[in-house]
Amino acid sequence: MMAQTTKMQTALKWGGIMGLALTIVSLLLYLSGIVEAGTNKGSTLSTILSYIISIGSIFLGIQAYRKGNNDNLTIGDGVVLGMLIGIVGGVVIALYNALYLTVLDSSALEMIKEQAMASVGEMDPDQEEQAQSWINAFTSLPAICMMLVIMKFFLGLVIGLISGLILQNEGNEYPDLTV
Repeated sequence: MMAQTTKMQTALKWGGIMGLALTIVSLLLYLSGIVEAGTNKGSTLSTILSYIISIGSIFLGIQAYRKGNNDNLTIGDGVVLGMLIGIVGGVVIALYNALYLTVLDSSALEMIKEQAMASVGEMDPDQEEQAQSWINAFTSLPAICMMLVIMKFFLGLVIGLISGLILQNEGNEYPDLTV
């Protein structure tokens, strides 16, 4: 009998692959000047690549789990794996973003806050103060990192469900008892 792959082994491997790939792509886009922090330059390309890498990692991780478990996969397994892979990948990319925003480009967070405030438009002083407090709350480093993990979790949930539906296979109902 072949040793079975656990969900956590799969999640750590494929979530790590997702986070590492997202980090490398993000660094390459930043270093090549294709993406500039605090501006919209290159954001569409960055977003598309992020979704391709994330969806591909989740799907391939679920497929690898199925293969490592004698072609057995339920929809529930797919959903759980998708969420776990998303969380692990989200944590890795959140750590990279924390490093990026504090060490590599510490001015990026301020530029993001300024751009958000400029996009709000004309307001009276009370509304402006309220908007500034909301912007500060949602563009703080912990909030950005938490949002990344939560977004990858929900992406993993959806892609895990879809992958589970596509790849589901309960395997043999009756084990092979031949000698």
